[in-house]
Amino acid sequence: MIQLLLLIFANTAFAADRIGNGGGVWSCETPQAIDNIMFVDFFEARTEFQLEIKEKNIFYFSEYTERKNWIQNNLDFGNEIQKNFNFIEQNINYADAELQLIEDALYRIIPGSSFCPNGKWKYTQLVNFNEYSKVLIRKDLWESPLLSSTSKAGVLIHEGVYSYLREKFNEKDSVRTRIITGLVFSTLSDSDKVQKINEILKGTTPPPPPPPPVTSYYCALQGDLVGAAYIAETKSATVSTSQVQQECAIKEHSSIHCSQNVVCEKITTSEEHFACGVKGGFGNSYSGTGRVQVEAQANVLNECIKKESSPIFCPKLKDIICEQF
Repeated sequence: MIQLLLLIFANTAFAADRIGNGGGVWSCETPQAIDNIMFVDFFEARTEFQLEIKEKNIFYFSEYTERKNWIQNNLDFGNEIQKNFNFIEQNINYADAELQLIEDALYRIIPGSSFCPNGKWKYTQLVNFNEYSKVLIRKDLWESPLLSSTSKAGVLIHEGVYSYLREKFNEKDSVRTRIITGLVFSTLSDSDKVQKINEILKGTTPPPPPPPPVTSYYCALQGDLVGAAYIAETKSATVSTSQVQQECAIKEHSSIHCSQNVVCEKITTSEEHFACGVKGGFGNSYSGTGRVQVEAQANVLNECIKKESSPIFCPKLKDIICEQF
C-alpha cells in the first residue's frame, strides 16, 4: 500500500496552483432529500487503500481529541501542529447555507450507484475557510444523522492537518491530507501508521512529467420544462456540473425538471471546431458553433428555443448532430 500512496502523491503534489481549502463529503441527492453522506477521506481510505476504519459510538469531539493527542504523541510534527488544531477549534462557524465548491479535491473515485439507488452522488463542500479566517461548516450536513460521529471527528482532523500542510509545505490540494486522515483513523498499528505517514510527507518518489494544461470544462444540462440548455465553464468538471444543476433547478423551478444527464467536455483551445444545425417547427433553420461539440449543441438549441418561443419545436440537446471542422 505504501507504493500506491506514494504514486498518488507523486501524481498530485506538483499540480498547478489551486486556491481555497476545506473538507468535502459525497452526498446522495434525490429530488426529495439527501439519502446518504460519505466523508470523502474515509470513503477513499476504505475503498481505495483497503484500510479498516471503525465507527466509535462516542461524542465526536471526544474522538477528535483522542486522534489529535495520538498525532501529538506519535508524529514528528505532533507538537508543531497543535496550534493549527487550536485555530480550527476557536474559529468554527456554522453556516445555514450551501458552501462554495473548492477546486482542491482532485478525487479519483466516486461511490457506486448501489449506495445511492434513488438519486445521484454529488461532491459537496462541507467545510470552507473564508477570507476572514473563519472555518465555515455547512450546518444542515453537520447536524444530519447521516454524518457519523467518527466522520465529524475526521473532518476536524482533516482541517487541522490541511492547515498545517498549507503552512509548512504550501500545499495546493487536499490529496495528502485525506490519505493522512484515513491513516490516523485506521486500525493499523501505531508503528505502521507512523511509517506510512512519514513516507507520504517525504514524497521521495520522483514526480512525473507535468500533465498538459487544461483550460476549462464546459458542461451543459437541458431542462425538462423550459427546455433551455443551462451551461457553465470552469476549471473543474465538478464545479461546472454543480453550477448547471443549480441553475437548472432555479430556472426550471425544481430539480425534478432537471432529470437529464449533465454533459461535460474538456476545452483546451480557444478556436471553434464544431458546427451544428437544426430546424424549428416552422421550417426555420438555426446554427451554432463551439470549441467542443456540447458547446455548439447548447448554442444552437438556445437559439432555436429563443426564436421559436417553445421547446416543443426544437430537438433535444443529445439529438443535435454536429460536424467537426
